[in-house]
Amino acid sequence: MLFDRYVLKYNNAAILAGALAGSRSANPAFGGVLDKAESAVPTVPFAITYAIANVALTLLGPLVVGLV
Repeated sequence: MLFDRYVLKYNNAAILAGALAGSRSANPAFGGVLDKAESAVPTVPFAITYAIANVALTLLGPLVVGLV
């Protein structure tokens, strides 16, 4: 959250919350974010970070299992 806030400069709380929910692949949290934001603004950062998180999980999952 601090990385997004200060390095990526996400000053809008709705965008920050959408990105955080997407990075954790948390669909129920995204529903809560949409309810609180009362707009579709968090949809774009959620979709982008959700896709990146799922691809990274697929590619890096076997690597992590192999290291353990």
